[in-house]
Amino acid sequence: MKNIEINIGNSCNNECRFCMVDHDSRGFVDYKTIEKEIIRAKKNGFESIGFLGGEFTLHPDILKIVKLAKILGFKIIHIISNGRKYNNEKFLGQLIKNGVNRFSVSIH
Repeated sequence: MKNIEINIGNSCNNECRFCMVDHDSRGFVDYKTIEKEIIRAKKNGFESIGFLGGEFTLHPDILKIVKLAKILGFKIIHIISNGRKYNNEKFLGQLIKNGVNRFSVSIH
C-alpha cells in the first residue's frame, strides 16, 4: 500500500528542550495547501496518508483535513501527536468519526 506523509507545520504545545524547531518559526500550513497535497496524493495512487510535523491536533482545520482524506477514500488515515489533547474524549471521538484510524504518540 502506498503511503504519504504530509507535514502540517511546526506549531506545538510542548517546549521540548531538544526540539530542533526555532520557536519563532512556528506556524501551520494553510488548509488550501494541505487540501491540494491530499488531492494530489489520491490522484497518484496513495491509499494511506499520515499527518505529522509540529502538533497536528492544534491545527485549526484538523477535522476538515482528516474528513477530506476520508471522503477521498484513503484506507489509512494516520496522525502523529504528542497525545496531550487525547484526554478530551469529545475531540478524540470527532477525530475517529472524521476518519482517523491510526494514532501514533511520540514519547521522547
